[in-house]
Amino acid sequence: MNAPTPGWYPDPQRPDLVRWFDGTVWTAHVAPAAPGAPGAPFAAAPRRRSAGMTALVITLSVLGVLFVVGILAAIAIPVYLNQQKVDAFREAVDAQSCERVEDDWTRLSVEDPGPGERPVASMDLAPVDDERATVQRPGAGIKVHVLTCEGILEDDRGDRSFVRIEVQMDRDGQGWLTPLDPTGAGTP
Repeated sequence: MNAPTPGWYPDPQRPDLVRWFDGTVWTAHVAPAAPGAPGAPFAAAPRRRSAGMTALVITLSVLGVLFVVGILAAIAIPVYLNQQKVDAFREAVDAQSCERVEDDWTRLSVEDPGPGERPVASMDLAPVDDERATVQRPGAGIKVHVLTCEGILEDDRGDRSFVRIEVQMDRDGQGWLTPLDPTGAGTP
């Protein structure tokens, strides 16, 4: 008479379990019965996600990535735009020179002379206070000193006078030319 071979068999007492038979006796080892596989030990079948659950996981993952990208963009874009403004300010400052002051002052004296002013025929200016290398972009509504030039101005009649002109800039790189008296105080 052949004895059954060792293995997992349906438990005669509990049909929802399988029990190990060692070839001689039934052991105390039991496991849940696997559906459709009589005599096989229960191996936990991998859980399958429903299509809805898979879609939810994918949707939440995409939303999470978009959220992180949004936060990074919210940080990076203003930093980038501010750096662009700082660079534009720096370029405007670097473009300033006493030669440019001469050109601008001469042009303005012809286009829009102040009361009692004569158009400028020529100027010979040199820098006396140059902060172009160290000036920082100011806050809103503030102008910073960039450069002071002084020298000789000759008007269209040949009259010569000493001039001192200060260049100031705002945070957007707009420049202002301000005439100073020879002591450095602003003229009225």
